[in-house]
Amino acid sequence: QRPIVFFAWDLHVSHSLPKGRTGCPEDGRRIDFLTRFARDLPQYYLCHACLRLHIWQNVALPGPKFKVPACVESLDRKVHRLKLPLYVMHYPSHAYYKFHCVHLQLSMRRFYRGAQFGIPVPSLLYTEAGTNPITKKALKLTKPYDEEKFQCSHMTTLLSIDVRICSNPPSLYLRTQELAVVRRQYLSLLFPDPKNEFMHVCMHINRGFKLISVVHRLTNKYSYDPTTKPRDQGRCDKSNASWQIEIRSMGQKEVCLVFTRWLDLGPGLSPDDDRWRCHNDHEFEVNLA
Repeated sequence: QRPIVFFAWDLHVSHSLPKGRTGCPEDGRRIDFLTRFARDLPQYYLCHACLRLHIWQNVALPGPKFKVPACVESLDRKVHRLKLPLYVMHYPSHAYYKFHCVHLQLSMRRFYRGAQFGIPVPSLLYTEAGTNPITKKALKLTKPYDEEKFQCSHMTTLLSIDVRICSNPPSLYLRTQELAVVRRQYLSLLFPDPKNEFMHVCMHINRGFKLISVVHRLTNKYSYDPTTKPRDQGRCDKSNASWQIEIRSMGQKEVCLVFTRWLDLGPGLSPDDDRWRCHNDHEFEVNLA
């Protein structure tokens, strides 16, 4: 515990600070004060939206139903890095997984300070299964005898999300893996529609390079030799995001497209950190040094 004289000085300083986010340099003083103050209050964390202390146990885990607090919702839309989640919804699964900066902050806070200070990494694991049409005339399953036709006109998708923390240098890595299973004869239908679909690696690759050609090359290779496991991979030098695409056999009838990404989200000390911002939608101009 800090001496009482320093505690009294901290309280004196807190009265001279603004009571919320102003966008002015004074915000930095308040952030510094509350960050140090919260070290003695494990149940509280600094909210970068309203610059107040909140109870971290009240923060819901990431997922489709996650809603940002009212203090975040009321922010100006220019502060996208606080209002918008990490962009995960894309082809082929189109999952609505929502991972916000507060999840990065609380996971890394626990890593730095101890178990009582934040969210445990295993609780961030997530899976989501679904079916998506792969043809324009995809059938709706209305009767039992339509089951075979339904399987031929749809893909079965599975999204899994895993989280790991690298200790040196400190950083949280998010791994997303999507599996899309189709009947073997419809492998070519895995191509995303270039007009309205894309396989999203990061904000930079999404805008400068579409992975449709990669999938096309892999499917052509697989059609010549179905015993192989075609694979392609790469890395974005602007966001440190890595990706890998594979095509695997699933028994005699089906094949599986595997799309894996590894995202380096940074140390979680500030939402202004470029290692977080470079993955955020509407901030694709942010590049890492």
